[in-house]
Amino acid sequence: MTGTPFSAAASQLARRVKAAALGAGRRLNPLRRLPGRLTAYRDRWRSRAVADQMVALAERELERPEEVAPYRSFRELLGPLAADPALPVPARFLDMGCGAGAYGELLERWAPGRFAYTGADYAQEVVDAARARWPGREFVRRDLFEPHALDGYDVVFASALVDVLAQYEEALEALCASDARWLFLHRQRIGRRARVDVARGYPGQHTYRSYVAQPQLEEVARRHERRLAASARVDADVRSFLLVRD
Repeated sequence: MTGTPFSAAASQLARRVKAAALGAGRRLNPLRRLPGRLTAYRDRWRSRAVADQMVALAERELERPEEVAPYRSFRELLGPLAADPALPVPARFLDMGCGAGAYGELLERWAPGRFAYTGADYAQEVVDAARARWPGREFVRRDLFEPHALDGYDVVFASALVDVLAQYEEALEALCASDARWLFLHRQRIGRRARVDVARGYPGQHTYRSYVAQPQLEEVARRHERRLAASARVDADVRSFLLVRD
């Protein structure tokens, strides 16, 4: 029987449990207790030295991409993405947090002509280095947290982006809320609970290492009418996800 006091109380309890689960990641982020720590290391990506190291690493890894774990998982999920008949040809592909732009090269190798690639990064130094390495491709300076940063694409790709942001909750919300049909969340650390650590990045750099609980990720996706279509293991606690809006 529906509409009883018992069922109403049960529904109210379920809503409270859901709200508590959604807020868990925010409460477990210790950097929120320390003013300024959410952005303390973000500007470390604005470095020519870091940009040069990113390009050098990409050059080495692209010599044998089949031996690079993130590239292998990218190729595994690229198959179902490229096969989607609902995507136009070419599909507009935004690489948010593109770094040296290596994934634009992999798209050309593994799905030639299927995607129109745009690389975007928060750091102008990184954008300049990517433009110099790949002069025939489009690269723009763009911040994930800017209004309309993700508008106008069929696929939004984020590789190790949420992973290096202390504001992982806001990053997930922004990515899942994009108007793109597909969100390709690549190289995300997954833990039993959400948390943020300060970690070493490239030599001379500190950054963040953000862990997201998979139920939290899937709940954020559902609230933005996305579902988990496929996933792939990258390494240890790192996974990649395809999230589609039907």
